[in-house]
Amino acid sequence: VVIGVFALGMVASVVLALRQAELAAQRQRDAEAQVDRMRVAIEPLLDAVQLSKLADESIEARGRLLQAFAEVYGPHHPKTNSRRLQFALSLRGARRYDEAIAQYHVLLEVAQAAGLRVESKGVQRIMGDLADTLRMKGDVSAARAICEECVWVADQLNDGCDGNFQQARLALTCLLMDAGDCERAVAEAQCALDALARCQPEAIGQRVIAESLFADALCGVGRQVEGRAVIAGLRARALELVTQMPTLKGVAREWRAQAVLERAEELAKSDPGGAAMMREAEARDVADELRREPGVVGRLRGRGFVVAPALVR
Repeated sequence: VVIGVFALGMVASVVLALRQAELAAQRQRDAEAQVDRMRVAIEPLLDAVQLSKLADESIEARGRLLQAFAEVYGPHHPKTNSRRLQFALSLRGARRYDEAIAQYHVLLEVAQAAGLRVESKGVQRIMGDLADTLRMKGDVSAARAICEECVWVADQLNDGCDGNFQQARLALTCLLMDAGDCERAVAEAQCALDALARCQPEAIGQRVIAESLFADALCGVGRQVEGRAVIAGLRARALELVTQMPTLKGVAREWRAQAVLERAEELAKSDPGGAAMMREAEARDVADELRREPGVVGRLRGRGFVVAPALVR
């Protein structure tokens, strides 16, 4: 009898433990479904404002989303890492470079703990973004060192045939142009374009960045006709590109600004006085874009355009 009672108690304990485990697993599934619904609902909205005046406001929301994923999936889960990467990109876009750099270092620590090597796609993407952030912050030497290492790794691995391997190459192209080495910048931008077209044509954002940098590098070596033609090609595909990737709206405004300047330039050849009489609405659009992002002025001037001081006051 005692043995029977003991056995029944053991069975009851096992059944209870299994039931508790089942309930815990269900709670986890419910929590995961809830945060995934949260992601589906708000991430497209956050992506849409990433390069707009609302970008700063989106950072807090991305931070809450990251915290929710970390609590449900754990701080090292791939889904949490994806949210952390987006959070870092938003911080970088808001010029909160030190905070962004801290997030990239967390991602690198997670990758190291998971046993990922430097030549893995994930690590290459993180290091490329980190290098670009350091470049924007002004830490040129640290950015250049990371870029050169990543580009060397990419060149050893099937020409870096993946968009993640081109992130550092694009940052290096910017560094090379800043240093006045536009000849190598042309080569690196062309290499990135070739690899992306061959291996990852769906990486729209990276391809647009690569084409824009290629255009600026061409202008930097005196091939302005070719450089402007590249931008004209992007402008012709603007509607398609922005539809596929709404975050390109800001870049598309730059392309439109260049179109206005090109028309004024053509008009100046036959009617110098008329060049100053661009339609008021167009001139205002150019002025708004230039004031919103001062970096546009340097890029347009690098392509050989005369940007009136009145437009950037």
